[in-house]
Amino acid sequence: MPTLDYTEISSDSTFNPAVASATLALETTRNNAIMAIALQTGIATKHNDLQAERGGTTVNLSDMKRANAKGGTGAADRYSNARKVEYGSRTLIVNDLFDSVTFANTGSVYQQAAAFDLKSNTVKDSVNFIKRMQSYAIMNQLAGNTATSILVPGCYDAALTSSADILRATGFNAAVAPDSTYKLYGSNAAGGVTTDQGITTTANVLKWSDIQIAKEVATATAVGRPAFEPLENDAYQYVLFVGQTGWTQLENDAVTTGQGINVAQLRYASLAGGSDIKVGKGGIPYPNFIIDDVLVIVLPNDLMPNGVHSGTAASVSTVRRAVLCGKGALDIAFGKGYSDSGMSKADMESVNGASVILDDVTYKANRDATLASNVIWGCKKKVVSGFGSYSSSTYDSSVITISHYSAR
Repeated sequence: MPTLDYTEISSDSTFNPAVASATLALETTRNNAIMAIALQTGIATKHNDLQAERGGTTVNLSDMKRANAKGGTGAADRYSNARKVEYGSRTLIVNDLFDSVTFANTGSVYQQAAAFDLKSNTVKDSVNFIKRMQSYAIMNQLAGNTATSILVPGCYDAALTSSADILRATGFNAAVAPDSTYKLYGSNAAGGVTTDQGITTTANVLKWSDIQIAKEVATATAVGRPAFEPLENDAYQYVLFVGQTGWTQLENDAVTTGQGINVAQLRYASLAGGSDIKVGKGGIPYPNFIIDDVLVIVLPNDLMPNGVHSGTAASVSTVRRAVLCGKGALDIAFGKGYSDSGMSKADMESVNGASVILDDVTYKANRDATLASNVIWGCKKKVVSGFGSYSSSTYDSSVITISHYSAR
């Protein structure tokens, strides 16, 4: 079970942009639950781009691709039988995600609050906004949310429809729809449903058998198709992100004893002191369980993307997506100055990496102050090309999407 590294940075009565920037850097990485889960479980691969300071910067990434080979024996010619090593390339864009706030120094609060508390509280609210946007972006990327209208409740009170807004909600990189190999549908063992819009009733709720089918798909890699890599962890090999409705469906799935995993029975056994299901702690602020070899993390419904109409790209409100993830399913990059321990003093006081900027640090009465919290980052689902007979196609790397009915 990943243990999130929560560290509090205390503040005194003197507002310090460098301290606020250190708080922002910490809160939007290690203290951002979904970000921390992705990085610490190995779902995401972290890239520190030391050149990105402001604006859109493209990070070039590559992976070694193994060409098919049958090996050889001791007498074989090692040179004529050598296989070719290739590198597959991909790109990821990092950009500024900022939240700009104007607040009054006088008139509505007493002078001490205007000078110190108001600024600190505004930073906290701004940091929470950025954390929530990052969480939506990570889930939109993993689930391949290519809808032309994306909701981000808690950040914006209407649907984002412009291309620039949607890019912010997907981590500054266009989301890539799930490839057909790694796209499944709830309660669809017979294969009758082939699109998200085809899910219209409770006949396609999420069942644990869907998770088992997903694992079968993950472990049935054809030669020439990139492998789904399980996580290198003794407790679990996969992480399943599911919305609250999807989890309720898993608990309500009536499985006959002895004919499959019954999630409800395992939960009851756990509550009664049994050991059939492990209830995760580890500082994760979401319900989480280890069932079989899957770490299940239950998120609020609004963090799990809706389905996408295959013809119109409109959001399908009666469908939610769940994602089963393995190793390296997502690329995440940060701007200049970022490190696991936070920011350098120079970068904290500049616009690089993660920073909080005030138009006027010194308190002045009768003047509105403007504060901007800024993070340079980007995320993108890892999509790689096949080789040999699969070279003309691209595939999601270590993530399987499962669409299921959801009335909420």
